[in-house]
Amino acid sequence: MGLMAFVLLLVLSIYTLLEVEARASGQSKAQTLARQNAYLGVLTAVGELQQALGPDSRITARSDIFAGSEALAEDSEVDQLYWMGVWNANNPDDSVKTTEDYKAWNALTPEQRIKQGRWVVSGNAGKEPNDEGYWTPLQAMPEDGTTVVLAEAAEDYKVEAVRVPKVAVSAGDQAGNYAYWVSDDNAKALVNLAIEDADTSTDLDYLSRSFLLANRSAVETVTGLENYVPNDSSLERLYDLSSGYVDWRSDANEDLLSIQRGHFHDLTTWSKGLLVDVKDGALKRDLTQAFEIDASFQEHFTDQVFGNQADSDEAAANPFNAEPLFLFEDSVIKNGSPNWGILRDYYQQYWENHTTDWTNKISFSNALRYLDDGTKVWKYLPRRLSSMPYSDPRISNTLPYQYVDDQGEDTSYREGDNYQRTSWLTPVVAQFRLSHALEIVSPSSAAYPDVLALSFRPVFSLYNPYNVRLNGKDFGFKSSINPKITLTVGLSEGTRTIEFYQSELHDSNMQGTFKVTFGKFPDNGMMPGSVIHEGFGGTTFANKDGDNKADTNYTTTTWKQLGGRLFILDDYYLRTDGEGADAVDVYRKAESADENGAVSYQEAYKWKDGRDLENSEHPRWGLTAEERGWIRQAVEENASLSVRIDYDSFGYMRFYTNSPDPGYGYNRIVDLWRPESSDQPETFSTSYERVTDATAQDSFETLAFSLRNTERLDGSASDLEPIRNLIDTNLRSIFSHSMWDGQDNYSRYLSLYDGAALGGNKQEPQSYTDDNYTVKGKNSKFGFLGRNINPPDGQKSVILFDKPRWPLLSLGQLQHANLGRYHFDPTYMLGNSYASLRIPMDSYRNADFGGTEGLTLFDSSYLVNERVWDNFFFSSLRIPKDANDRADILVELATPDSNLADYTLNPRMEFIASELSDVERYQRIVVEDSTDDNFESAIYRPASEMWVNGAFNVNSTSVEAWKAVLSSTKGLRFPIYNPENTSEIITEPDVSFSRFSRPYNHGFKAGDTDTEGDFWKGYRVLSSAEVTDLAESIVEQIKARGPFLSLASFVNRRLTDDTLGKKGALQAALDDPTLGTDPNLAVNDFSDQHPNIGSEPVEPFTQATSLLSQNLADTDETIMGLPGYVLQSDVLQQIGSFLTVRSDTFTVRAYGDVVNPVTNEVTSRVLCEAKVQRLPEPMIPVDSTRSEMDEYIQPSSPYGRRLQIVSIKWLNEDEI
Repeated sequence: MGLMAFVLLLVLSIYTLLEVEARASGQSKAQTLARQNAYLGVLTAVGELQQALGPDSRITARSDIFAGSEALAEDSEVDQLYWMGVWNANNPDDSVKTTEDYKAWNALTPEQRIKQGRWVVSGNAGKEPNDEGYWTPLQAMPEDGTTVVLAEAAEDYKVEAVRVPKVAVSAGDQAGNYAYWVSDDNAKALVNLAIEDADTSTDLDYLSRSFLLANRSAVETVTGLENYVPNDSSLERLYDLSSGYVDWRSDANEDLLSIQRGHFHDLTTWSKGLLVDVKDGALKRDLTQAFEIDASFQEHFTDQVFGNQADSDEAAANPFNAEPLFLFEDSVIKNGSPNWGILRDYYQQYWENHTTDWTNKISFSNALRYLDDGTKVWKYLPRRLSSMPYSDPRISNTLPYQYVDDQGEDTSYREGDNYQRTSWLTPVVAQFRLSHALEIVSPSSAAYPDVLALSFRPVFSLYNPYNVRLNGKDFGFKSSINPKITLTVGLSEGTRTIEFYQSELHDSNMQGTFKVTFGKFPDNGMMPGSVIHEGFGGTTFANKDGDNKADTNYTTTTWKQLGGRLFILDDYYLRTDGEGADAVDVYRKAESADENGAVSYQEAYKWKDGRDLENSEHPRWGLTAEERGWIRQAVEENASLSVRIDYDSFGYMRFYTNSPDPGYGYNRIVDLWRPESSDQPETFSTSYERVTDATAQDSFETLAFSLRNTERLDGSASDLEPIRNLIDTNLRSIFSHSMWDGQDNYSRYLSLYDGAALGGNKQEPQSYTDDNYTVKGKNSKFGFLGRNINPPDGQKSVILFDKPRWPLLSLGQLQHANLGRYHFDPTYMLGNSYASLRIPMDSYRNADFGGTEGLTLFDSSYLVNERVWDNFFFSSLRIPKDANDRADILVELATPDSNLADYTLNPRMEFIASELSDVERYQRIVVEDSTDDNFESAIYRPASEMWVNGAFNVNSTSVEAWKAVLSSTKGLRFPIYNPENTSEIITEPDVSFSRFSRPYNHGFKAGDTDTEGDFWKGYRVLSSAEVTDLAESIVEQIKARGPFLSLASFVNRRLTDDTLGKKGALQAALDDPTLGTDPNLAVNDFSDQHPNIGSEPVEPFTQATSLLSQNLADTDETIMGLPGYVLQSDVLQQIGSFLTVRSDTFTVRAYGDVVNPVTNEVTSRVLCEAKVQRLPEPMIPVDSTRSEMDEYIQPSSPYGRRLQIVSIKWLNEDEI
């Protein structure tokens, strides 16, 4: 049956109904005919909606999205502000848009976009937009009998009237008109949402989820409705806004009709959105189902490599294909990219560990999980599986993404730079200090002389950026740091110079590397957000023979006075004689030592029984006998001594867990400074009159390196230029290399770190202790970060990432997944939109970056957002990992008192009524058996049976609706946690945005200096005025960029070389003080009010000019991305689960009249209003060979999914 035939059948049915109604009520024939015409208007509107909006790949927006646009021609004006337009999100041939297609859409003028839209108003039925007589909002509506007003103006609220054309109808001697107008209800805030037990619940997880998600609309923030009562139990029974306004209005004397008209375009009592992928025109896939059921993930996320973005996008656009595992691809990428495996692993971090305190403390040694095949793997750490390429960053002789085995040894699987497929949760290298000193070592026996030793005194500071304590002991470090040290001694017979590299003093089995095993973390774990110092607790000898050197390789967090590792600069060396209690350290002279010293690593390298062992009879192998003699003589004479340290080569640092073997590494830093360049630290040199003067120094120069803080280590005198620390670098970088900052015009040091020379006797970093965090009763030393690394300005705790405690509910929470690998990635990849400083704004790719041939970088945030935001959602259905727990759910669902809503964690996700039992529906979703008929479609099943309550269209231009949506946390009760893991339920009277499901401490308020400490680890609090300004700013950005054809285009920046290419709409609204009505209320423009936070502006670069200064905004600064600075991903985390770019719920206003054919006067007129809802159910299929579920996934009918009239009522003239 064709669409118009279907409409005609409905019309005939309605006419019959009307005749019965008229006879029963005694109404006049004229009124009956007027009602027939009004009904005809409703049904014509429904027919137009079915044709225009039935397909999934359609978007909607109100015509005022173009009003006031500077891009409008001078002779153009939007006459009708509240008409609903419809656009095809695909190309005219319904092919999926490519990047170039989106660029073409963005280049259109407002007039061109208006003319491409379908405007669902009377007079346009049966016409195409290019047809003569097609109405658009640009045409002035004549204010005469040919048009009618279907929504009156509200002058107090600056709301204009809605006017539409009449359409004449006649039958015999009867004449009349109908008219209709469609209002987009998903562009309004849903008023009847309530958080159950919000004021009484003590369930911390429930309250946290209510805080994390926007589960209500704060209607009390809407102008004139301050008396709205949040979470009132009567809200769910409210179907008519006019009855609510009686109690909600701020002024009891205010005219109710004025309020009703003023907020008709802002609020609604019915709003349901379908879970459809507008971008690709199909149902969305449920990540809850895929991430909880391994077999489903393996089925729907293929490991196939496409080799370029176009082919990967094409595969992803087909809902009947498996989703490509890698989120972006390119011809240069050989070893992977950000991928779904990482996102799934992050989701699964809520699964319980083998510890009792798994939610608040991670004990790495107990954090195990079992794969489906029974294989035991470490949770949170790199996986070392024969079935998966090792992702340990061991190989450094290549470009990022591009490692290939060019040696023909097939080592790439175990040792190559393979992109990780899990989300690692490990400590971060926050700081390290390099210090040297000289010491006199006196043997216990007078038979041996005092000897001079070089003391290497490093401090390594590990940072826990997570909101959970970390407890571990098997972390280690290996380094090839290799300064050149020159000692010049004034001996009695003249001056002598001894020159050597530090690596020449290392054990020969280390091949010039320095290996350390970090001491155990405190018994109570590392505090969330804390930095812990690891150093040598006293003097340990590097050349003890007769053991495995375990006691010399271990650092500790509990030293009383920082020690170092000693390298004896003499031909005597320390040897252990005896065993156990009889063991004594004595000095021995090597009888077979090479008098000339080893001249290479290889000469000192011995092979025995297939193992590499140290030659125990070899002394410190880098000095000749003559040089050793000079040093001994200098000690004997207490001669003058000059020290020079040259920092030519940094080499590498590699951090690992459990073992230094391949597969266990989680962080590698190569060439913190460029070798053989002018960018290494300046040469240190000093002189002493006597050897004893030199050995009296705790240390010579100390080099300090730190993750960038909001202030540089050397302050304004620093030669490092400020960057947007968490935006332009990846704080959790797995592989960092200064060469990847470009060959030309780069930062002095690796851009991830700041560095400074601190002078002598500064080897020990500033620290504090906490009696709750000890190792065997001894206090651990904790450090500072944030503003800087010293008290009082440095912070004890800076928390950046959320560890899941329950299944994820919003795509925005995936901002915390460790998607990045390299230091040039953004710290928060998914959900954010800042333009990379390394890539031109009109592109997402840059080849030969910084003059380095082949160095290709990508705007990973842009590409990941494009792949994720439209195609997927979290149903939040409880699918326990344990089969017995699933069986328990089925038992409960079979009882009368239980339903699927009880097992859906996000209350906005609602199951639509069905004839099937809840048990049957659950079993069709939770399918692990690949032979089951429901297996392949199970990932789509939730979207076919659910809708979103209160879905909100991001093309909405209602400031009041945005205020209500953004203010969902206003006045909410929720738990906060302190580092000791005690919880407290508080009530926050203002609006909160939190990056964490479990925030630590309270909220930061701009302008309130008492809350500055919470900037680093809490949540952000916004006043009502700030939220209003933010809503205004968002609407300005929507008008500047919209309509958006996909959620990804709303989340992302434009690929244009202008202001719109610098960041997405949400982030611009948060950052830019020129938006909104008050520049003092911009959410993120507050650093001038808080000098104690220590932000520095990021200004155009004069040295690191490989970074693109034009990509910066005027307000960019170093604090961007910290918890008190609101990222758009924080907002999306809260509201992203119910955002859409189209409407599925509509209010149809219709008019009908009867006209006297002689006098042409209207003898009767009526008004009605219908609610229309789109359903997941497809229209009658065109292709009869397809399965029912295939039709649900992607309907073959050009009319898409079925629309249904939910309700209809007659209106009085004063009700419009």
